Amino acid sequence: MVDFFVVESAPRFDFGLERARSDDFDSNLSPVFDRRIDTFSKRIIDHSCLIYRADGKSVVSYFWISEPGSVVPLTPWLQLCVPDGYAYIWDCKTDESARGQGHYTNGLKEIVGSHPRCLIAVEGNPAARKAVERAGFTHSHTVDTRNLGPVTLVDRRIVATGATLLVDLPTAGAKAR
Repeated sequence: MVDFFVVESAPRFDFGLERARSDDFDSNLSPVFDRRIDTFSKRIIDHSCLIYRADGKSVVSYFWISEPGSVVPLTPWLQLCVPDGYAYIWDCKTDESARGQGHYTNGLKEIVGSHPRCLIAVEGNPAARKAVERAGFTHSHTVDTRNLGPVTLVDRRIVATGATLLVDLPTAGAKAR
């Protein structure tokens, strides 16, 4: 089950996020990037990454953002086509040593304050769900996804594993293409 949350027209909020560059993805300086540097170095070509440095040096949180029409991973077996008019926030993480300090919530508040409409998906993480709601997002709808090897069920419809999911907003529907 993937829960989608949306927010529209949030006030500006400055938390101190900065746009990541390829040389920021250094696991020696920032353990939060552990074992993902190759993926991130390729991904930054098509998508934006915002980072937060708690001590001015090492990155403790990151947030990936994609624009409408971008295709991004939703689950290991499905992709999402970002809907028109929305920025999609995805693959966010806060280093274990910095959790519980509001970095995730405050980072989301800054992002939604600079984008008129945002969408985020949460899958099976109660703490992330609470933080998303604290940042001003409201639950839009849930999409039931179940992988069955070569096929995936999306809201009880069979689609090919690896298909791209199209989310209709604000009506709570999804279809695969």
